This record gives sequence, C-alpha cells and structure tokens, in this order.
Amino acid sequence: MIKELKNFLTEHYQEKGPFPLHRPYLSKKDEDSVLECIRSNFISSAGGAVDRFELNLKEYVGSKYCISVSNGTSGLHLSCVAVGVDGLSEVITQDLTFVGTCNAISYTGANIVTVDVDKNLCMCPRSLEKYLKESAIIKNGKPFNKYSGREIKACIPVHVFGAVAQMKKIIEICNAYNISIIEDAAESLGSSCSSKMSGTFGDLGVFSFNGNKIISTGGGGAIVTDNEILATKLKHLSTTAKKQHPYEYVHDAVGYNYRLPSISASLGISQLGIIENLIENKKNLHLKYLEFFNQFNVNLLTYPESQRPNYWLNSIILKDMSMKDKLIKEMNEYGILARPLWMLMSSLKIHDLKVFENKNSKYYFDRIINIPSSAQWLEY
Repeated sequence: MIKELKNFLTEHYQEKGPFPLHRPYLSKKDEDSVLECIRSNFISSAGGAVDRFELNLKEYVGSKYCISVSNGTSGLHLSCVAVGVDGLSEVITQDLTFVGTCNAISYTGANIVTVDVDKNLCMCPRSLEKYLKESAIIKNGKPFNKYSGREIKACIPVHVFGAVAQMKKIIEICNAYNISIIEDAAESLGSSCSSKMSGTFGDLGVFSFNGNKIISTGGGGAIVTDNEILATKLKHLSTTAKKQHPYEYVHDAVGYNYRLPSISASLGISQLGIIENLIENKKNLHLKYLEFFNQFNVNLLTYPESQRPNYWLNSIILKDMSMKDKLIKEMNEYGILARPLWMLMSSLKIHDLKVFENKNSKYYFDRIINIPSSAQWLEY
C-alpha cells in the first residue's frame, strides 16, 4: 500500500516528494502583500494591516469582534484570563489535544480536568456531562468542584483536524452550570456546522495561523467573540494593558505583549482571500483519499453530514493498533512524512491534570496516522 500511496501523491501533487504533512500555500500575491507592508515601514503593530486583517477575519467567520494575537496558544491563554481563570480555578478540556491547549491553562495556575472525545476526536458531550454530574455543585449560581472546592471557570472543546465539536450539546451543558466556553479552533478556520462557523459558538473562539495551518501568517492567531466587554478587555490586555495617551506610558494592569505584527497581518490578508479555494482544493484530496484507501480496506476519518469541514488534515484509522508504528516508519522512509496523533496530555506528566475519562482518546491514539494533506498549487 505504501508504494501505491507514494505513486498516488506523486500524481496528485505533480512532484516526486518528499511529501510533508501540511505545508503553507504561498504565492506571488502573498509576496506582494508582504512587500507592500515592508515598503510602508509599518512592520510591527502600527499601520493599517492589523486592522484590515481583523476586519476581514471577523466578517469571514461572522463574529462582531476580532483581536489578533501572536499565536494560538497566547490567544487561549488570554481568553482564559479574560473569563476569570486563575490559580484557584478549574478548566475542563480533552486529553486528546495539542499541548498548547493545556499549556495555556497552566499559565494561569488553574487545575485541568480532561474528558473523553467522540468519533470525530472532538470533546464528547456525554463525557463532559457525566463529569459535571459527578463532580460539580452550584453555589450562589457558580459551579464548583465539590471535592477540590475550585470554581469551574471554563470549558475548552477542541475542533480537531478541521472537524467541529458537538457545540450545541456542549453549550447546553455548560449553560446549565454557568461555565464559560472557549473554543480551541486553532485547526478549524473555515469549518462550519449547520452554517455556523467554528469559533463562533462559544463565548470566545481562538484560531491559529502557524505555518502548518490552512492559512498562515507565519506565526499568529486571533480571538473572535460577540461580547463587547470581553473584546475590549482582550484588546487591552494583549497590548500590555497600556492606556491610550499621545505619549505617556501608563499601564493599569499586568498585560501581555501578544500583539500580531503588521507584517504577519499583511500575509494573513492575502491568505484569507483564498481560503475558500483552499478548502475546495483540500476537499478534492479528501475524496480522492477515500477512493484510494477503500481499495485497501483502510478507513479514513470522515465528518458528519451536518458539517462543512476545512479538511485540514486527513487521517487513516487502522484496525490493528500494532501496525501503527511500523507503517509510520515505512511511510517516512518512502518520503511520505506521516505522523501519529499528539501524545495524550495525561501521558506527558507536565501539567496539573486529572483525567476523568479517556477510553476513546486512547483507542484513537493507538490507531490513527495523519497523512500528507497540503493543498495543490492553485491558479487564482
């Protein structure tokens, strides 16, 4: 199968390889956009590029406010701070996620509880509800862990590989306990469910524009929200909590230097302009993969009919877990730069973390291989 897969990729991409997991799609238009920013001399946070990028992004996803930041992890950290997460808090997320999710929570000093995932690798509402029924108690309208006494301040579902979590159910559960929702939408820009874009379901949504995401600003991220109070707070804290003044440097809180540079925003403007072309292009690859792997009786991770994914990464699900490491090694030897899932957060032993459930997380970790998913060259 591996030799046939390399032939498939060679034909699809019209090149010999090696084939990375996901490379950025960069064109002459991106070069021109960045060059325009350089010639303006406004390459840091000043100038109009950041404002234009934020405007374009919030219009694309359908949010009222957008705050660009230096990367997705800083966006998650800032979002936690904005909803009041601190060293006396608890935050719920999932065991199967990139380390940045839990790192951002740990920066605040909060405890982390992880629940299980569903068949789309996103947070399982049943596991979330079960945890809260067993562990949460309401006092004066606020949810507390009845064993640790910590207030449960936030829930961070992760939209994994371009799928969208079951947000309707998660929102119903969290609303019943008055828990803030921060969507980790780092990988799902452009994905939607029932015509609503990922990142716009909860109180806050966080995107990443790292070099391996569907669009890139080199490094960078953004937070979207419909809450004006949160948006104002996020913007202030992300710019070192500096009060507006013609020349004085007055800071009224411990802020963060999490601003997105204009040179990065200028790349984001041109990249965002072709995201729908990229999604359609990557959908084509996904459909070709389905046909290819069907002949080998290998399953590809698919999506619910109610969703329009961005097809960021394609993943095969092995029936025999003992084959995973062998296949990944052989693929890489053939120049197919396949990768396993991230290590489960509970296995890293670096966070103050309690696992509630992770049966599905372990199952998929043992069986999933991510395969090359870059977009083909586009003419636009």
